[in-house]
Amino acid sequence: MAFISIEDLYGVAEIICFENAYYKAGKSLVEENIVMVEGRLSIREDDTTTIIANEIKDFGEQKQKILTLNITNANEEEKNKLRGALRYFSGDRNNMNVQIKVGEENKSCGQIYFTDDIKEIFEEILGKENVNIDEN
Repeated sequence: MAFISIEDLYGVAEIICFENAYYKAGKSLVEENIVMVEGRLSIREDDTTTIIANEIKDFGEQKQKILTLNITNANEEEKNKLRGALRYFSGDRNNMNVQIKVGEENKSCGQIYFTDDIKEIFEEILGKENVNIDEN
């Protein structure tokens, strides 16, 4: 179960998202992404309103950026550094989806908080040619 906060022009709402809905929505749950939530409304006695999510998905045809890290030719030391960096930069303010490329296969790897400085760190680990930002 995950507790997610969303915001619109009128304020903030809390969403409770159970495991199956959370995994389906994984790529949509990044900061500043516009989403559509389907579910049921839960209003408690203390006037706290919560949405129990059945489904969370991207709103419209918005293109989403994905950080692709190519580890096809990476050695074990580089892979270990990359694992550590990915763990370090993931948290509660994720704004970029990450995928790992091995040969021709791309595997989703969750999300991280991404900035230009963080991109430079990944480029130091893997080389500039192996760090790309694509639109989904």
